[in-house]
Amino acid sequence: MAAEAYLERVDAFLKERGSSLPPRVHRLLGALARAWGGRWGFVGRSTEWGEGEEGVYLHLGVQDRGHLRYLASLRVHLHGGEARAFIQAPNPERHLWVDDGGLAERLDALLPLWRALEVVSGEGDLSALVRLEDMADVEDASFVVDDLLDLLES
Repeated sequence: MAAEAYLERVDAFLKERGSSLPPRVHRLLGALARAWGGRWGFVGRSTEWGEGEEGVYLHLGVQDRGHLRYLASLRVHLHGGEARAFIQAPNPERHLWVDDGGLAERLDALLPLWRALEVVSGEGDLSALVRLEDMADVEDASFVVDDLLDLLES
C-alpha cells in the first residue's frame, strides 16, 4: 500500500535528517495518507509516493490520455531544518501538461474556491497550501479528494 510505504519513508527521511514532526501532526499525516489511499484507489487513479532532496510526497494521480497526472499531494518538507507537513493542491506543474483535454483548466477553476476556505493557510503561485498543524482533524482536508473526484466524474 502506497500510504504505508510513504509513512515509513517519511519516518526514515526525518530520522536521517535529525528532525521530527509534532505527534499530533504525525498522527494527522498518517490518517490523511490512509484516508486518501482508501478513497482514491480505483481503476485509473492511484496514490504514489516519491522523494526529493527536501521532502517526501504522496501524490493523488490519475491516468489521463496515456499520462499519469498528479493532481494534489501530501508533503513533508524540511524548511531550515524544521519539518513541515502540508497538502498542496492542485499540482503546480499542471501548466506543463500537454494534450490534457482541459484537465489543467478545470483544476485552475478549483483554485480560487480552495483558496477561499478557512483551512487554507497559504498560497503558492499555482496552488493552495494546507498546513497539517492548522488542521483540527482529517475532515478539514476532505475537500481535496471530494472536489477532485467530482471533477473527474464531470
